[in-house]
Amino acid sequence: MIDYLSVFIAVVLLALQFSCNKVYQKQMGAAVFTSLLFMCLTSVCTVLIFFPVNGFRVTWTPFSVAMALGSSLVVSLYQLLGFKAFALGKMSVFTLFLMLGGMTLPYIYGVLFLDEELNAWRVAGLLLMVFSLLLPLLDAKKDGQKIPKVFLLLCLGAFVLNGFTSIFSKMHQIESTLPTVDTPAFVLLSSLIKIVLFLPIMAIMYIKEHKKGHRQSAQAPKPSVFKVVLAILCAAAFGGVSSLLQLNSASNLPAVVLYSMVTGGSVVLTDLASRLFFKEKTGKWATCGILLSFVATVLFVF
Repeated sequence: MIDYLSVFIAVVLLALQFSCNKVYQKQMGAAVFTSLLFMCLTSVCTVLIFFPVNGFRVTWTPFSVAMALGSSLVVSLYQLLGFKAFALGKMSVFTLFLMLGGMTLPYIYGVLFLDEELNAWRVAGLLLMVFSLLLPLLDAKKDGQKIPKVFLLLCLGAFVLNGFTSIFSKMHQIESTLPTVDTPAFVLLSSLIKIVLFLPIMAIMYIKEHKKGHRQSAQAPKPSVFKVVLAILCAAAFGGVSSLLQLNSASNLPAVVLYSMVTGGSVVLTDLASRLFFKEKTGKWATCGILLSFVATVLFVF
C-alpha cells in the first residue's frame, strides 16, 4: 500500500511541476534563452537533490553517458516545445500528448525489438490512446474555433520526443552486457549534461544580444522575480522528489503498473491543475479524451 501511496504523491508532484513550468512561461515568455535558463537552473537544483542521494559522488560509464546525453537532448527539445505550446494552447492538452507519447512509443519499441508481450488488452489500450488524442479537435470544431496548427505540431513533437526519452531510459535499464550506473546516478548525469550543454549556448546568446544593444520594450510587463524564482525552485523540488518516489516504488511494483499510474494519473491531475490554477476551461470532448486516456493506461496492467 505504501508504494501505491508513494506513486500517487509522485503523480501529484508531477502535475505541480507542469504547473510551475506554466507559471514561468507566463512570467518570462517562451523565448529560447529564457527557456534554456529555466532548464539550466532546474538542472542545478536537481543536481543538489541527487548528488547527496548518489553518495556525494558522480559515477559514470561510457554507455550511461551516451544514453544520458541522448535523453537530455530530447528532454530539452520537448521542454522548449512545451514553453511555446503553453503560450498557444491548453496545458492539459499538451500534457495529454506528452505523457501518452512517453508510454506508447517505448511499448511499441519493446514489442518490435525486445519481444515484449502483445495482448488484446494492450492493443485496445493503444487504440484508445490514439483515439483520445483526436477528441480535443472536436471541441474546436464545435466552437467554430480552429486549434492553431503550430500548437498541434508542438504537441505531436512532444509526443514523439517524450517517447524517445522513455526509449533511452529503457535501453539503459535493460542493458546487460555493458557496464551502467544505477538510476539515481543516471538522473544526476543527465542533469549535469544539461548544465554543460546550456551554459555555453546561453553565454553565446547573451553576448550576441548584448552586442546588438537589445533592450526590453518599455511596454512589455516586467516579470515578478519572486514568482520566477519560486517557479524554478518548486519545479526542481517537485520533479526531483517525484523522481525519487518513483525510483523507490519501481523496486516493488511491476513496471507496467508504475508507468500506467504515472501516465494516466499525471494527465488527469494536470487537467485539474490547469482548471484550478490557470482557469483553463477544458472542452467536453477534450475532457473525454483525458478520461479515456486514463482508461487506456489502466488496460496496460492486464
